[in-house]
Amino acid sequence: MIISTKNIVPAGSKIVIALCLWATAVYGFNPGEVEQAKKTNRCEGCDLSGADFSKLALNDAQLSGAKMASVKMSGADLFDANLSGANLSGADLSQTNLCGANLWHANLSDANLSGSRLSGTTLSGADLTRANLSGASFVGADLSGAKLSGATWVDGKKCNDGSIGTCKTGPSDSEKKTKKEHGSP
Repeated sequence: MIISTKNIVPAGSKIVIALCLWATAVYGFNPGEVEQAKKTNRCEGCDLSGADFSKLALNDAQLSGAKMASVKMSGADLFDANLSGANLSGADLSQTNLCGANLWHANLSDANLSGSRLSGTTLSGADLTRANLSGASFVGADLSGAKLSGATWVDGKKCNDGSIGTCKTGPSDSEKKTKKEHGSP
């Protein structure tokens, strides 16, 4: 069945509809939800994947459960924001202020948080697998249960596989055991 919009939708509206459908298909986000988030700082459970929020003030934003994979938030101010359960995998959060933010059980795998401020941030149960945390500040942050396998820690060292709550660097326990069994120091 072919549906024609010839006499139903004015030509200018067709362009707007096409652009909205194109943005959703290419970037994954809903343009209306992106505008809602930017104007109101509220968009819980919205799909904002791939959207650009760089250098925006989103203090106290309510974005829990939002789909924000590959979002661009470099230099944004997310002080006291609620991002609990949000999917921020692959997001650019470099140089971002996340002080006091709630990232409980958020997915931050492969995210770039280099140079970000996370003091007093709740990251318990968050997935920071392979995240770039170099130069970030975690003073008073809650990392209990946070997955840190393969993450680049604040000092530039890689966290060992299985690092949970604390970044463990250097030879893993199994590597030490193997070396000892083979007579290596």
